[in-house]
Amino acid sequence: MEIKVGNKVYLFMFQPLPEEEFVNIYGFDISDQKVLEEKLREREEKSRIVADNTLDWEFWQGPDGRFLYISPSCERVTGYAVREFMDNPDLLQEIIHSDDRQAFLQHKHDTSPSHHSNIEFRIITKDGKIRWIHHLCQLIYDGKGHYAGNRGSNRDITERKQEEHRVRRYNRILEGINWIFSNVVQAKTEEELGEACLSVALEVTGSEFGFIIEMGADGLLHDIAKSELAWEQCRIYDKTGHLNLPRDYVVHGLYGSVIIDEKSFFTNDPQSHPESRGLPEGHPSIRSFLGVPLSRKEKR
Repeated sequence: MEIKVGNKVYLFMFQPLPEEEFVNIYGFDISDQKVLEEKLREREEKSRIVADNTLDWEFWQGPDGRFLYISPSCERVTGYAVREFMDNPDLLQEIIHSDDRQAFLQHKHDTSPSHHSNIEFRIITKDGKIRWIHHLCQLIYDGKGHYAGNRGSNRDITERKQEEHRVRRYNRILEGINWIFSNVVQAKTEEELGEACLSVALEVTGSEFGFIIEMGADGLLHDIAKSELAWEQCRIYDKTGHLNLPRDYVVHGLYGSVIIDEKSFFTNDPQSHPESRGLPEGHPSIRSFLGVPLSRKEKR
């Protein structure tokens, strides 16, 4: 029994004496211990408040991989509630983008004393969005050197990664423009200039397939330059049954509309677009389409 007397706290213990009507009473001054416990409780409470309100997604896992604590920020970042992570310790790795999951698992399965994780990966949120995460994780060992779990945090760095991407793309565009200008004076033919411009366009967009075509007097589009390496995958055959890379195009479909409307156009679903005329048999598949009209002295 604890009794507070003024500023002091005493712990009293009662011990009945066998076969007698008396008891021994022991009293201990535990004031200092209570002060220490209160300070410890306050510190833990402050730590919990900070963890619960930080933008970082804090976590603590036991040696069996189950979460012992997760801060509420996980729901803001992932869309999944704390309880969902508590009930499924593999949920984090399940929502990691498939291209990044192997690297995460390599870090997760390394439980050597000197190991700690400091990696970046993408996750797919509950509503299907992709977000970048900076993952920090430190392994924990008990006094006997046995693995006791890990603690760490996940920080949403999506905006930083998007800004980095914008800067890289802007720099690549500037480099491409400078490279084109430096090669314009060196190009001896229209084909050489077209190849130079196409090379920059492929580098900036990260695409494998591309071409520069010009509308001729016959009403057809004639190719000036095309990405030869990618066209090696083309299996379009001519009427005689021989492999034949396309050279003259009818003005129609998505690229035709770019030239006719003289407006840039982009889509991530070209096959379903109303202007699409499909692909000829043997043509490589296309997952996205970007067209940009060019004009030179009223020629397109």
